[in-house]
Amino acid sequence: MDREERKRLELERLERQRQRQLAASQAAGAASDPPHVLAPDPVAPPPSTPGSAPTKRRRSAGPSPVRNDASTPKRRREGEPAQQAREVVVIDSSSDQSDAESVEQSVSTLRAEHAAPVRPSAPAGANTTNVAAGTSVDDAAVKFLDGRFMLTTVGPYTQGRLRFTDLIDKKHMQAAILSSYVWEGEWLWPLLPPDIRLCLIVNKDSPPEVPADRAAQNRICVPAMAGFGVMHVKLCLFVYRTFVRMVIASANLISYDWTGMESICYVQDFPKRAPATTTAGATAAQPPSEWYTSLSSILGDLQVPESVYRFLQGYDASKWHGEFIFSRHGSFAGRYGGHALAHAVAKFVPDIATRHAYVVAGSLRVDKDALSAADNTRVLFPTKESVTKSVYGEPGGGSIWLKKEMWEGAGYPKHLLHTLQSKCTGYLLHCKIICARVIQTVGGSSAAEAVAADGTDATPPIPIHGIYFMGSHNFIKAAWGTSSKAGKIRAYNYELGVVFPIAATSEIGTVFPIPYAVPVKYRPGVDEPWVRPLLRAGKCRLTA
Repeated sequence: MDREERKRLELERLERQRQRQLAASQAAGAASDPPHVLAPDPVAPPPSTPGSAPTKRRRSAGPSPVRNDASTPKRRREGEPAQQAREVVVIDSSSDQSDAESVEQSVSTLRAEHAAPVRPSAPAGANTTNVAAGTSVDDAAVKFLDGRFMLTTVGPYTQGRLRFTDLIDKKHMQAAILSSYVWEGEWLWPLLPPDIRLCLIVNKDSPPEVPADRAAQNRICVPAMAGFGVMHVKLCLFVYRTFVRMVIASANLISYDWTGMESICYVQDFPKRAPATTTAGATAAQPPSEWYTSLSSILGDLQVPESVYRFLQGYDASKWHGEFIFSRHGSFAGRYGGHALAHAVAKFVPDIATRHAYVVAGSLRVDKDALSAADNTRVLFPTKESVTKSVYGEPGGGSIWLKKEMWEGAGYPKHLLHTLQSKCTGYLLHCKIICARVIQTVGGSSAAEAVAADGTDATPPIPIHGIYFMGSHNFIKAAWGTSSKAGKIRAYNYELGVVFPIAATSEIGTVFPIPYAVPVKYRPGVDEPWVRPLLRAGKCRLTA
């Protein structure tokens, strides 16, 4: 069967599926009150839909892994009841009216903030479910109350890992804000409810192809850019009746990034706030949380209207203990890019220099002067051999690249490069991680150096173990930016990540995933990095 025939059969299957869903919806409407109908946004004309094409579909930029049947919608058998009609909301501040919900304590043990900040939950409890007290059993389940870093499933490696479908409760989802550098509609749209309102944050040169039946329910946001640069943020905000689920990922919204190579996500559920009351019993206004203040600023910079994201102020962020790392296209003063990371390090690791860092890079371009003295820094990057011998071979390396002229340039810090080999044998990594361990402790000396003046052992101070970052940033100046003498930072890309403090060495590899095997230093004349010229030869395509 040739490719065109397979494509025709797939389109016919999707059409049959759409007809079944329509019939089920009509049956449900006849048996109960009709669901709310989404009206276009009253404050703006119907949004434009770049690339709308109801019949022509674009394939993923990467190779297609084996189809995951677990994510394929199942057909309803004869005699089975139709799905209950869902309550539908519009992403707007006017929808932020609801009953208060309190959520049970998550499985992870909370520690006192000054002794050791609350950590994201360990992956071992990935399937643990916390149900909001007093909510209906028919509500979506709160599963990530304390936040959790998780690696994605890849090939046969599924234990303790995350699938995209684990983030979605299709029956109960009410709205979503989605951001991706590249999109694969054939894979994504069937996973989402057909009648929810979507806000899509897109790169100007790679917008999604939106089906005609979804176009009226979508708002397209294109961040401003002048000249070189891309919108590279990978963010999902899934809205349910009692909570909102935030997902910050290294994976684009394409099937290959979620099933064909190993990516990483930070996931956290934020329940609705309980309304505060005054002594007279009136409802009192609550100040915005630090989480909302930061996230709303990011969404505003991404050209999302305030009317779309204002509802997020109504969610409880008391269990958020991280920092957003956001890069913005242009030259700005403030906490963007590398400046934001430096601020977070200063907050989490005060008065101590980070002494030992592992950097996992999806793309690689470095500041040679800044790294010349970084003898404790290891930059992990795949070799050409590891890519060619991977399951998908060279075509699977389109998301990972280094320019050959940079590698061969004078003064390039080759001594920092170490091999990047996934623990999932045969698969490539699309994780962008910085794991920085601190050797010193508060006070400026290491625990081993803590000696009293009389020569006896002194009680060492409480150690600070480091920071852990993950996000969309590659190891390039376009993502992190360059500083100017005026105190501004200039970046070319929009990027988003999170950083948390490491409070104990035992958290490295548990709370904070380490997806790679022990790195080995590149052998001169033997190991070569995976470089970009293969892209120009048409052997693979860049998705980042």
